[in-house]
This record gives sequence, structure tokens and C-alpha cells, in this order.
Amino acid sequence: MQKTHRFALCAVLMSAVACWLPASAAETQLMGYSAARETNFTGTIDQLVAGHIAGSPAGLHLLVNGPNGVIDASLGSYVSAEVQHAIVKGAAVQLSGVTRSIDGTQYLLTRTLTVAGHSINIRNEHGFLIHPRANNGAKTRLGTNASAGGLQ
Repeated sequence: MQKTHRFALCAVLMSAVACWLPASAAETQLMGYSAARETNFTGTIDQLVAGHIAGSPAGLHLLVNGPNGVIDASLGSYVSAEVQHAIVKGAAVQLSGVTRSIDGTQYLLTRTLTVAGHSINIRNEHGFLIHPRANNGAKTRLGTNASAGGLQ
């Protein structure tokens, strides 16, 4: 009898998770990320914010000074230590991503980051963060695989 309850509970939880996750790229775009709406931003790093601030996207943030003011660029939680060492105050950066307003604050959900001549993919074309281990099983160092969040 307990096995039946466990199975039923697992089925309910899996159904709830399946309902919550987007089923297609179109649904992902409805959630707010569309590669067609991406913008490019060039500036210099003013500050690296590693601690989480309530109401903001989780993970690492860069405050970048550009021609139109300061932008808060969300880099997510999977930025490698190698990339973090390349991010220094005053360094020139190029960012691309989609700007979103969360609780009245504008954030750039960064898809690509270029710093010190290295290009790093932070999110895929649907806006999902790229995990450093998401390299299709290939055994490569992070420093040689830009699609895995490392330096190229």
C-alpha cells in the first residue's frame, strides 16, 4: 500500500513540474525571453555583485557604465571562477541579452558576455542559463569551451 502512495505522490509531483516548465520555445518567449528582442550593450564594469539581493534574479550581477547610464547585467549562477577572475572593475565589456523589469528594476538577462577579448555564452537562445557541465558529455576544460560558460 505504501508503494502505491509513493507512486501516486511521484506522479503528482512530476505532473506539477511538467505544468510549470515551458513546453516550447513559443511558451518560453511568453515568459519573457525572445532572441529577437535582444539588445547589445557596451561599457565598463563598475561593480561585481556576488551576493543575492531580494527581488533580483539569482546569481552574479555586473553593474556596467555605458553611454546611456548604468545597467544591471544578470549573469546567473553558473559563471566559472575563471570568468569571474576576468571580470574586474574598469574592464571594457560587451553584453547582449534581453532587458526585463522585475519589481520595477531593469535587468539585462545576459546571453553573451565579451570581456578581455573572450566571449562567454551565459544563456541559450531561449534564455535558459547554460550550466558549465552542459557540454553534451564532452570532457573538456572550462577554459576551452565557450558554450560551457568558460573563457574562449
